[in-house]
Amino acid sequence: MTLPLILDDIYNPDLINFIRDKWAKELTYGWKSSGYAEHDSGHWNKQIIKKPNWINVDLTETPEYETVPEIQRVWNTLIGVIGEKRTLLRVYCNGYTYGTDGYTHLDDINTGGPATASETAIIYLNEGKWDMDWGGETIVYDDNEEPETIVKPKHGRLFLFNSQKWHRALPLSRAYGGLRTIITLKTYPTDFTSRQFTEAKRLCGNIPHRTLSGAGTLWHHSWYTARILESELKASKTVCMAGLFHANAYGTEHFPIEFQQSRDYMKTLLDAQTENLIYEWSLLPKNRNQVLLNREGNWSDRVYGRLIQLELANGLEQGTLQNGPQLYDILDTIKMKDPL
Repeated sequence: MTLPLILDDIYNPDLINFIRDKWAKELTYGWKSSGYAEHDSGHWNKQIIKKPNWINVDLTETPEYETVPEIQRVWNTLIGVIGEKRTLLRVYCNGYTYGTDGYTHLDDINTGGPATASETAIIYLNEGKWDMDWGGETIVYDDNEEPETIVKPKHGRLFLFNSQKWHRALPLSRAYGGLRTIITLKTYPTDFTSRQFTEAKRLCGNIPHRTLSGAGTLWHHSWYTARILESELKASKTVCMAGLFHANAYGTEHFPIEFQQSRDYMKTLLDAQTENLIYEWSLLPKNRNQVLLNREGNWSDRVYGRLIQLELANGLEQGTLQNGPQLYDILDTIKMKDPL
């Protein structure tokens, strides 16, 4: 496959309109395309499946991907165009209005050469004929920082290019009074998913487990607990990883599992702090909420605070959280001394 590639009419217009109507209505302002540029004041954005910042994973293997059949259709068609397997690294919608400028950036800064080449796929969502006076084209630059490819945002058009190329959205003119919207999918080679993710999923198997939505599996619970730790509790990578394994490695008194892993094995998979946190969690009794509330353990502030973070995320994910305000107060007090 030779890049760049511009293809029209490969996606059903109804699918494109559905994605625009569903996701482009949830855009929020302030996302920056060029994080290093102080003059970048941001644009409209919606992360459809957010890339976790604590683990490497193909998003098609996550529970979130199961919930977005329209993205599955887009991705499957894209893989057919590429002709090879890829990791789905990110998927999101962007929006620009007159006065919100796009700035040059790279989507893949791991410029390791052709062996690690990745692609950016842009699909333009605006319905109807795009007037040339409106601007808003996508521009990609060559290695000499000269314009290499300029693409008009035609409805349903797929623009596929090397993620290691500098690019940006050109400004919209005053003549265009709407919101220019796109969906972007970023690919990566297939060896991206970490061993920890794969092993956590294996350990969970198909064991049923309560989740916020009701019936679910231990895998769904483990993954969404880790997601809550990242997004809502702003927990460290150590705690997020512990959230992924909090119930499937050693089990707990409240949720015993048949095949517990040995500590020696888990230490080959995780760093010492993460493994120890999971082990401390597994030792908590069934009334762990009260035990944590009253600090009935000989824990350091750091371990105690991290156990509270696990308790909060675990309860939030299942909709069973008890004594939330008190636990948050304790957590805030600890974080004044230790960011955890």
